[in-house]
Amino acid sequence: MAHIAFINIPAYGHINPTLTVVEELLRRGHRVTYASTDQYAARIGATGAELLRYESTLTPYFQPGQAVDLDPERFGWSPVLFLMECAATLPLFTAHFVDDPPDVLVYDMLMKPAGQVLGRKLRIPAVRSSVVLASNEHFSHTDAVLRLAGVAPDHPAHGEFAVRAAKFLAEQGMPEMSVAWLSDASAEATLAFLPKSFQPRAETFDDSFDFVGMCSADRDTGPDWLPPAGDPPLAVVAFGTMSGPLPGLWRSCVDSFAGTAWHAVLATGSAFDPGELGPLPPNVEAHQWIAQSALLRHTSVFVTHGGMGSVMQSLALGVPMVCVPHHPDDRLTAQRVAELGLGRLVSIDEVFAGELFDQVQEVARNEAIRRRVHRMSHEVHAAGGPGRAADVILARAGVRS
Repeated sequence: MAHIAFINIPAYGHINPTLTVVEELLRRGHRVTYASTDQYAARIGATGAELLRYESTLTPYFQPGQAVDLDPERFGWSPVLFLMECAATLPLFTAHFVDDPPDVLVYDMLMKPAGQVLGRKLRIPAVRSSVVLASNEHFSHTDAVLRLAGVAPDHPAHGEFAVRAAKFLAEQGMPEMSVAWLSDASAEATLAFLPKSFQPRAETFDDSFDFVGMCSADRDTGPDWLPPAGDPPLAVVAFGTMSGPLPGLWRSCVDSFAGTAWHAVLATGSAFDPGELGPLPPNVEAHQWIAQSALLRHTSVFVTHGGMGSVMQSLALGVPMVCVPHHPDDRLTAQRVAELGLGRLVSIDEVFAGELFDQVQEVARNEAIRRRVHRMSHEVHAAGGPGRAADVILARAGVRS
């Protein structure tokens, strides 16, 4: 029996894809310890994993409403905030796992400084998990997102990160390691939750990267749902767990579908009570939560924020998309959807301008998009999912699966 440790950030989109992998490892008879904040303890504990509870400095940054209108000046400090989280949590992780060492460590890409150092201290193999586009020396997810956010190349956070990273390494007794060792281009092994064909510069990624496709699963349930009478085309509109109240945006979505031949289901999330929209047209319904994958099986077009988990779920079920990103990270994924011809990219301003429904109709009618989505759906499934991810982790632990 192998012992596998997971460390992550307190964000639904980063934790959720790992939980099916945890369940697969446990099903095979292995032991899993997962570091968790109180916010996600019940969700992670439900898998059967042992919990290592900790307090995170990042919790305020991953609440609903943090994903819209991020100021470039503020966003530029993100890498420093993640480094500070690693410095704050590493002593707890080290103390716990020195006494109860795992055979392999799986760490989220944003916890890379802690993961790299902890693996080296414990002298165990480590695997980076990437829930977004993977990074190597030819493509940097971090750099691409910072550019999309409008962060200036001379932003003071760049220099501050280098200073703090050098200090962090010195404090960990590793002054010989370069700051570049903590960058997103460097890792022993990477588990990427997407098919390789979705990855930019895919030809530059070597065998240290395993692209395993979709591992996300619905863990929130909504109301029982049946397709409306007459089987009209269905659009599901959901903007992720980080979206804010956005009453104007939700009203624009309602207005886009009102009086059309389509049926629309809106999932507003915890930050907005759909009752505030008042009486809805008969062809529009709104809920805080839905069983997303169950509805997507009936869906003609998915209107999504472009989070990687939602995009992979949509592709796995063969549903083309209209992406309305709220966050630079989502915008990067949405751009990839558009580049590959799997859907369309629409700005929030275009939704306010009443252009959403025309884009939905265009995507629904576009046979070339549907063919490309069908091919990508096959590639998502062929990548192997949680079973393949578990194989990779156990191989790093030196255990035959």
